[in-house]
Amino acid sequence: MFSKYISVGVINTLITLLVIFFCHNILSINYAISYAIGFFAGFINSFILNNLYTFKKKKNTFNIKYFLNFSIFFIIAFSISEIVLIYIVELLNYNKNVGIIISMLTYTIVSYLLFKKFVFTQEISQND
Repeated sequence: MFSKYISVGVINTLITLLVIFFCHNILSINYAISYAIGFFAGFINSFILNNLYTFKKKKNTFNIKYFLNFSIFFIIAFSISEIVLIYIVELLNYNKNVGIIISMLTYTIVSYLLFKKFVFTQEISQND
């Protein structure tokens, strides 16, 4: 399961990085705001691909409880990674682009653990 999560993560990372770097380096949007915009794009991609491929929760109809559960833990993982980003850039004085990459690695680990434990569980699929 972790290898599937990583393969989806590679696609998601490319989409997220493209959006972040485009917003920050081309459009000159603040790095933290660019990070949030990129992660919103990644959120949509991650929800769809992890739902259908990684954790094989093939939904024929939209399930609001499932979507809210996914959203809550996405926000938690994103918030942790955003804090790491700001810490790395503002307190450790790393380059913003390096900070973005390090925070994305943080997000990958935290989100996997949260999604596996709280979102993509047998209990949720049985209650649908």
